[in-house]
Amino acid sequence: AHAGYAPLRKSFTEFINRKGNVVKQKDDLIITYGAVEAIFLTASALLAAGDKVIVEIPSYVNAIKSFKILGGDVIGVNMDSDGVNLDELEKAMRHGAKLYYTIPNFGNPSGVTMSYQKRREVYDLAVKHQVLILEDNSYGDLRYRNQRIPNIKEFDTEGVVVYVGSMSKLIAPAMRVGFMAADKEFINRIIPIKAVSTNGVTSIIQYAIWKMFEENDMYVQIQKICDVYAKKLFLMEES
Repeated sequence: AHAGYAPLRKSFTEFINRKGNVVKQKDDLIITYGAVEAIFLTASALLAAGDKVIVEIPSYVNAIKSFKILGGDVIGVNMDSDGVNLDELEKAMRHGAKLYYTIPNFGNPSGVTMSYQKRREVYDLAVKHQVLILEDNSYGDLRYRNQRIPNIKEFDTEGVVVYVGSMSKLIAPAMRVGFMAADKEFINRIIPIKAVSTNGVTSIIQYAIWKMFEENDMYVQIQKICDVYAKKLFLMEES
């Protein structure tokens, strides 16, 4: 029960794997209260006071607060136009960070998207320095131009990426339903923490979202949202 409603876990897995091989054979996916809880749970499982956490400058304020509340020593690395600065990232990783938090698609609040090449290199650095990547893809499906870029989790053969998503931006903010997908062993460390923190996500909401996924092609629904949002974005750019 702590891991979430089994049919919804299956629906989410199928949904994200339709675009690329994100949740692999040796992975598991659990339901969380939005992306924020997934971030907090990951940090709770990993961090002891004083452990270094790498974030981008700028990054999502609630993620940074999570790391600080748990005693993390938050290290900022600068962004280039195509994503994180690799030299700064490697330097920070070399100094023994536990975790690197990134929003590769449409970063909040920078708006920067990490290039394909950088995603590969970021993954290789994480494997080399044994740093867990926390990949927050809350916005990835809201793309209005150009082609989708594979998620970092799609390269992950070593179990060093935790992939986080949310329905808040895609369906309704009040739904507060997200998910995290990671290596089964890591998920097994997360579930007991979830059991004593939020003890699962409200069942009726999980069931409602599952029905939504059962009865609709959610990518068709998301495309409708994207068409509306794109018009607004392009109008704002023109203005």
